[in-house]
Amino acid sequence: MPTIREVKTELRHREWAEQIQECQSSGMTVTAWCKEKGISQHTYYSRLN
Repeated sequence: MPTIREVKTELRHREWAEQIQECQSSGMTVTAWCKEKGISQHTYYSRLN
């Protein structure tokens, strides 16, 4: 049975994956998308990795 920490990590990674997919399918540049969402480009690329 997974620990609470493992569950939280999995949920966070799923959220990040959804955000990456949203950005990539938006037709916007990463810069524009990040600005609109209030996410720094550094954070976006860190999550992409």
